[in-house]
Amino acid sequence: MKINDASRSTGVSRDMIRYYEKLGLIRPGRLSNGYRDYTDDDLYQLTVIRSLSNMGVPLRVISKAFDTGQTDLLVGNLRSEIDRLTLLKSRIDSRIAIARESIDCFNMLSTGIPWEMYEAQDRYLFSFGNQHYPVYRSAPEDGDSFVFYYRQRYSVGEKILPQGPADRGIMFYCSLPGTERVPSRQCLRTVLTHPSGSRHLLGASELEPALRQACSLTGQTEFTVLIHQFFRQTGSRDAAILCAEILPESI
Repeated sequence: MKINDASRSTGVSRDMIRYYEKLGLIRPGRLSNGYRDYTDDDLYQLTVIRSLSNMGVPLRVISKAFDTGQTDLLVGNLRSEIDRLTLLKSRIDSRIAIARESIDCFNMLSTGIPWEMYEAQDRYLFSFGNQHYPVYRSAPEDGDSFVFYYRQRYSVGEKILPQGPADRGIMFYCSLPGTERVPSRQCLRTVLTHPSGSRHLLGASELEPALRQACSLTGQTEFTVLIHQFFRQTGSRDAAILCAEILPESI
């Protein structure tokens, strides 16, 4: 079989086949006229090389493994590729999650729905603690999806009262070192408008309708409120548009 036929049969370009041959990965025979003659074994070899290369194994490692039979060289590279792809998948999944949550919040904003019950996915919080704006890991990595959050516990009784200190920080949608996991749970979500220039975040009075609704639905009186900004109105209507999630203290 000539190189054109080998290329069509395997999907490996002629230039790449020649490169594989230069590296010694394949060794086709020669016809009497000097043309390369690719056998079925050569075609199988080409597909193995292409498959391993597509999985992130360098050609030099493939060549050494073929020559020595040391398959552990391939295993080490494949495990590294699994780690890389797992991280990439986590980042892709987090982008999809934050995009879906944003769509839901924008729909609530446009339709005027006051609140909705939904299943919040796992989130991961990095608290600023006593620092106002510390830098997390120098900077979020490329591909990280995150928002700034504000969290406060409230008790619902005759009055709505904050319980303990509030905290703020960065909320990620995938697990990262040094973060606190907020497990998936059923919660009530509301969208609120907060005037620009205000020195304070949402208070008990603004959250009271949603908190009392959550109390009525769950029968509980203790909630954690997790707030993040997802939109901004500018101009004469300058205001922050916030999503407040009312999380029951028990699931």
